[in-house]
Amino acid sequence: MISFRSVILFAILFVAAIATVIISARPVPPVPKPNAVATWTPLNSYLIDVAGWYEITPNESAVFSPFDLSIEGLKSLPAIVGSWRGEPYDMGPAIDQWFENPDLALSNFYRDDRGHQAWLSVFGSRGRKSYVLFESTAIRKREC
Repeated sequence: MISFRSVILFAILFVAAIATVIISARPVPPVPKPNAVATWTPLNSYLIDVAGWYEITPNESAVFSPFDLSIEGLKSLPAIVGSWRGEPYDMGPAIDQWFENPDLALSNFYRDDRGHQAWLSVFGSRGRKSYVLFESTAIRKREC
Protein backbone atom coordinates (compact mmCIF):
# COMPACT_ATOMS: atom_id res chain seq x y z
CA MET A 1 0.00 0.00 0.00
CA ILE A 2 1.17 3.50 -0.80
CA SER A 3 1.74 5.78 2.15
CA PHE A 4 0.48 9.29 2.44
CA ARG A 5 4.07 10.61 2.40
CA SER A 6 4.73 8.89 -0.89
CA VAL A 7 1.67 10.50 -2.43
CA ILE A 8 2.77 13.95 -1.27
CA LEU A 9 6.32 13.37 -2.54
CA PHE A 10 4.99 12.13 -5.87
CA ALA A 11 2.70 15.21 -6.14
CA ILE A 12 5.60 17.58 -5.43
CA LEU A 13 7.77 15.85 -8.05
CA PHE A 14 4.91 15.94 -10.56
CA VAL A 15 4.34 19.70 -10.01
CA ALA A 16 8.10 20.35 -10.30
CA ALA A 17 8.26 18.40 -13.56
CA ILE A 18 5.28 20.30 -15.00
CA ALA A 19 6.83 23.64 -13.95
CA THR A 20 10.13 22.65 -15.59
CA VAL A 21 8.36 21.78 -18.84
CA ILE A 22 6.40 25.06 -18.83
CA ILE A 23 9.50 27.15 -18.14
CA SER A 24 11.51 25.32 -20.82
CA ALA A 25 8.73 25.60 -23.41
CA ARG A 26 8.28 29.36 -23.31
CA PRO A 27 10.09 31.34 -25.99
CA VAL A 28 13.47 32.80 -25.16
CA PRO A 29 13.44 36.58 -25.51
CA PRO A 30 15.94 37.97 -28.00
CA VAL A 31 19.21 39.27 -26.67
CA PRO A 32 18.83 43.03 -26.26
CA LYS A 33 20.78 45.14 -28.72
CA PRO A 34 23.40 47.37 -27.18
CA ASN A 35 22.50 51.02 -26.97
CA ALA A 36 23.89 53.23 -29.68
CA VAL A 37 27.20 54.70 -28.72
CA ALA A 38 26.68 58.33 -27.82
CA THR A 39 28.93 60.72 -29.63
CA TRP A 40 30.64 63.16 -27.35
CA THR A 41 30.84 66.76 -28.45
CA PRO A 42 33.54 68.73 -26.71
CA LEU A 43 32.19 71.90 -25.16
CA ASN A 44 34.06 75.15 -24.76
CA SER A 45 33.41 77.38 -21.77
CA TYR A 46 32.96 81.15 -22.02
CA LEU A 47 31.94 84.00 -19.74
CA ILE A 48 29.12 86.10 -21.17
CA ASP A 49 27.35 89.22 -20.00
CA VAL A 50 24.73 91.50 -21.46
CA ALA A 51 26.89 94.58 -20.92
CA GLY A 52 29.98 93.37 -22.75
CA TRP A 53 33.52 92.74 -21.62
CA TYR A 54 33.97 96.20 -20.12
CA GLU A 55 31.45 95.78 -17.30
CA ILE A 56 30.35 92.93 -15.05
CA THR A 57 26.65 92.78 -14.23
CA PRO A 58 24.62 90.33 -12.12
CA ASN A 59 23.69 88.69 -15.45
CA GLU A 60 27.21 87.39 -16.06
CA SER A 61 27.13 83.64 -16.65
CA ALA A 62 29.48 80.85 -17.57
CA VAL A 63 28.17 79.01 -20.62
CA PHE A 64 29.23 76.02 -22.67
CA SER A 65 29.16 75.95 -26.45
CA PRO A 66 30.06 73.39 -29.10
CA PHE A 67 31.48 76.31 -31.10
CA ASP A 68 35.21 76.93 -30.83
CA LEU A 69 35.57 80.69 -30.54
CA SER A 70 39.35 80.68 -30.13
CA ILE A 71 41.50 82.67 -32.55
CA GLU A 72 42.93 79.46 -34.00
CA GLY A 73 39.60 77.65 -34.28
CA LEU A 74 37.32 80.40 -35.50
CA LYS A 75 37.52 81.12 -39.22
CA SER A 76 33.95 82.41 -39.48
CA LEU A 77 30.91 82.73 -37.24
CA PRO A 78 28.30 79.98 -37.60
CA ALA A 79 25.65 80.66 -40.26
CA ILE A 80 22.91 78.96 -38.23
CA VAL A 81 22.51 78.94 -34.45
CA GLY A 82 19.28 77.19 -33.49
CA SER A 83 16.47 79.04 -35.26
CA TRP A 84 18.71 82.05 -35.97
CA ARG A 85 20.21 82.53 -39.45
CA GLY A 86 23.20 84.80 -39.81
CA GLU A 87 25.12 86.56 -42.50
CA PRO A 88 28.57 88.14 -42.24
CA TYR A 89 28.77 91.87 -41.70
CA ASP A 90 31.80 93.83 -42.89
CA MET A 91 32.81 96.18 -40.10
CA GLY A 92 35.08 98.18 -42.39
CA PRO A 93 38.66 99.41 -42.03
CA ALA A 94 37.89 101.45 -38.91
CA ILE A 95 38.07 98.25 -36.85
CA ASP A 96 41.76 97.84 -37.71
CA GLN A 97 42.44 101.39 -36.59
CA TRP A 98 40.28 101.37 -33.44
CA PHE A 99 41.35 97.91 -32.28
CA GLU A 100 45.00 98.16 -33.42
CA ASN A 101 44.78 95.45 -36.09
CA PRO A 102 43.16 92.66 -34.07
CA ASP A 103 44.22 89.09 -34.82
CA LEU A 104 40.54 88.20 -35.12
CA ALA A 105 37.59 90.44 -36.02
CA LEU A 106 34.34 88.81 -37.16
CA SER A 107 30.77 90.04 -37.11
CA ASN A 108 27.41 88.55 -38.11
CA PHE A 109 23.84 89.80 -38.10
CA TYR A 110 21.34 87.12 -37.10
CA ARG A 111 17.56 86.94 -37.61
CA ASP A 112 15.07 84.45 -36.26
CA ASP A 113 11.73 83.31 -37.71
CA ARG A 114 9.88 86.09 -35.87
CA GLY A 115 12.03 88.86 -37.29
CA HIS A 116 14.12 89.47 -34.16
CA GLN A 117 17.68 90.55 -34.81
CA ALA A 118 20.94 90.05 -32.97
CA TRP A 119 24.45 91.21 -33.75
CA LEU A 120 27.44 89.12 -32.71
CA SER A 121 31.02 90.31 -33.03
CA VAL A 122 34.17 88.54 -31.96
CA PHE A 123 37.52 90.29 -31.46
CA GLY A 124 40.68 88.53 -30.44
CA SER A 125 44.30 89.26 -29.73
CA ARG A 126 47.17 86.84 -29.19
CA GLY A 127 49.23 89.52 -27.50
CA ARG A 128 48.76 91.79 -24.53
CA LYS A 129 46.29 94.07 -26.32
CA SER A 130 43.11 94.59 -24.39
CA TYR A 131 39.97 95.81 -26.06
CA VAL A 132 38.05 98.51 -24.25
CA LEU A 133 34.69 99.61 -25.60
CA PHE A 134 34.24 103.32 -26.01
CA GLU A 135 31.13 105.45 -26.40
CA SER A 136 30.65 104.85 -30.12
CA THR A 137 31.11 101.52 -31.82
CA ALA A 138 32.17 100.62 -35.31
CA ILE A 139 28.72 99.67 -36.56
CA ARG A 140 27.20 101.58 -39.45
CA LYS A 141 23.47 101.85 -40.05
CA ARG A 142 22.35 98.75 -41.86
CA GLU A 143 19.57 98.88 -44.40
CA CYS A 144 17.27 95.93 -43.73
